[in-house]
This record gives sequence, C-alpha cells and structure tokens, in this order.
Amino acid sequence: MIVAIQAGGAVDIAARVAADALSAKLGQSFVVDNRPGAGGIIGMAEAAQSRADGYTLLFGTAGPITILPQRPSMLAQVDPLKAFKPVALLYSVPLVVIAKKDGRFKTLRELIDYAKRNPGRVTYGSTGVGSINHIAGELFSSLAGISLLHVPYKGTGPVVTDIIGNRLDLYFATLPSWKSSSNSLTVLAVASDKRSDFAPEFPTSAQAGLPGFEFDNWGGIFAPIATPRAVVDKLRRALEAAMKEKTVREKFRAAGNEPDFRAGEQAQAEVEAGFEKMKNLVRDRQLNLDA
Repeated sequence: MIVAIQAGGAVDIAARVAADALSAKLGQSFVVDNRPGAGGIIGMAEAAQSRADGYTLLFGTAGPITILPQRPSMLAQVDPLKAFKPVALLYSVPLVVIAKKDGRFKTLRELIDYAKRNPGRVTYGSTGVGSINHIAGELFSSLAGISLLHVPYKGTGPVVTDIIGNRLDLYFATLPSWKSSSNSLTVLAVASDKRSDFAPEFPTSAQAGLPGFEFDNWGGIFAPIATPRAVVDKLRRALEAAMKEKTVREKFRAAGNEPDFRAGEQAQAEVEAGFEKMKNLVRDRQLNLDA
C-alpha cells in the first residue's frame, strides 16, 4: 500500500490501520510503503505504473487526488482521475481555521471584518503552493470576499511556530494540527456543515459567519484503473467489514479521523465532485499552482 507522504502523520497512521484491517480480513500481509515527494506526485506515479492486480494499492487523500491534477506539470506524470478507481473512502476530516489563542482575532467574523478593511494584511501559512492548506485559504478568501496574504512554508511545524510567535495570523489545517498545540492555538471555525466530534466546542463555518466554507480532507484506498472489478469488490467487502468493527473505528478516531465509509458510485461521485470544486476554484482565482 503506497502512501505518498512521509511516515508518522495522521494519514500514514490511517493507512497502517487500513493495511492491518485488510491483513486480518484477507489473511494476507499488506505492507505500507511510504513514497513522499513532490507533494504526492512521486507516490501516485509509482502506484499508477504498478500491475493492476490488487497487490499494489494507493492510500490517497482529497488534496493530492483532487488538487494536484490542477497542476499542468503533474498531469505530464500522472492523472489521478484517469489512473485510479476508488476502492473505498474510509474517513472524513474537515479542515479548521486556526489562529493564536488570545491573539488579535477572537472570532471568524472579527477576522473577516478586519480583512475587508485591510486587504492583504492578514496572513496565512501553508505547506506549499498547491497544498490543501493553500487552496483552503483561497476558497475562504473567495467566499468571504477578502484578500489574504499566502505565505508558503516547508512543513506544519514552522507554520505553527510563527502563529504562536505572532509572525503569522492563520492556518487552514486538520484538527490534529491544532490538538498538538492546543494550549497556544484556537479554532475559529470548522469547515463543515456540522460540529466535529473531536472538538464540539468550536462552531461550524456557517455558525461562525461564513456559510458554504466546507473542506473535507477525506482519505481512502485506490486501485490502478485497470484492476479487475472482482478484485476491487473483494477488497471493498473486506474494508466494509473491517470498518464496522469498533476497534478499527477507534484507531481511526485516535488519529483525528472520523470513520466515514463510502464505496462504489458514492465514492466515485465524491472524488469527482471534489475535483470539479478545485478546478473551478483554480480557474476563478486564476491560480498558478506550478509557480
């Protein structure tokens, strides 16, 4: 099971939970192989070129699957929508708007009002141009009718450090990023239509004053496009059975990922809808993700 990011994060943990679950259900070892680099392109290209027999799979998330295809340089190597078919999406994890606790912005409405009066004065960090954090900031800006200043970094750690040090205002990230520094950071809103079970005290984006700001960074297992349907169905049935087990679901939740099993046409529709949303955003905002 190829994971296109480094080991140790929430996505990698989820992939290992899925691999262990498949091993238990099918009686065959599933080994996680981390292939980080180029924002996920290296791992996806490797998986796309593998034999379509079910023995090599990709653990993919919304960012690389739906955002990276908006980069012309990536399509020269791999087009996720044409290279893979979803076996199943396993969890959902909405992004959140993170700011410094006791900083200058106490609410999302306060932030938006300030940004409207001071275009380009509010900064937000990301893990690079074209990352899910970057695109979430662009979506937020578009919906709020404001102009934020994007500051790309090489990782989450420096972003959090600079928010705490008052050198940066915001970060659009997953709840695990907030939990690791919850003594110093707060959540202004959850980019979802419902409150998160992990932090129910924080409002949804609509409750905080920005309806429509929803960003779900789902994760799941994908197979090369030519993988026989019988093989995909066997994997899907094993995953569906595993996701009904309390212990498996609790392992996903422990990493900050809410179990949310979707397969077949439902999973395909979710992937395609995410792709269209990102395509329209990149076009409307005139973003150059290869910059």
